[in-house]
Amino acid sequence: MKRISWWASAGVLSLGFVLALAFAGCGKRDSLQSQTEWTGKCSQVGYEPYPMTMIVSERNGQEISGMLYWPSLRNSKTRFKAVVEDGDFYLIEYELIEGSGLLLPSLYQGRLMGETLGGTWRYAGHEGTFYLEKIKR
Repeated sequence: MKRISWWASAGVLSLGFVLALAFAGCGKRDSLQSQTEWTGKCSQVGYEPYPMTMIVSERNGQEISGMLYWPSLRNSKTRFKAVVEDGDFYLIEYELIEGSGLLLPSLYQGRLMGETLGGTWRYAGHEGTFYLEKIKR
């Protein structure tokens, strides 16, 4: 719940209005939902950008989990867990499912803006950017 100032609890506002303020934003659905697929590019300093696909398999509140697919990196697949809060996006890519040569665990931080997601990633001295768009179905 959002924090309500002291004047609301002092009776200045009606109970209905206070409840409306407290629950404003609760239940909002952003585009980063279960069973969605996102495609785009990831870059690393000194290398050409390479394609990536994010498949969201589960969403429970702000918590998200799924798989990243790297077709140009030996068709590698990794698991991730993420959190999205008020458009801010934090992801950890933590397990190799198949393939090889990936830098794990990698941390991603970005911003969800409608049906696009972009930001930076880091791993022990390596860093770059990523940009994804939701695939329309």
